[in-house]
Amino acid sequence: MTIVPRFTSTLGADPQAWPLGFDAWKTMHVDLPEAVNIGELRNVLTGATVRPVVSGRERMLIAADLFKTFPIAVLIGDITPA
Repeated sequence: MTIVPRFTSTLGADPQAWPLGFDAWKTMHVDLPEAVNIGELRNVLTGATVRPVVSGRERMLIAADLFKTFPIAVLIGDITPA
């Protein structure tokens, strides 16, 4: 799964700086399909791992976790039908 943000120039005080971490992303998240069960994912660009947050029937990846050190995430891991 590849996640790339759009319109990042509006996220920070310096429009030329990369939007990284919680200061840039606050509570933004990426909604995941209900029909897909996702375990731990590894970002092949940074080596970081992320797990989806599950709340009731909703599944999401937290943008501040995805873009903590680099503004693009290429994720691999266990993705199966729910």
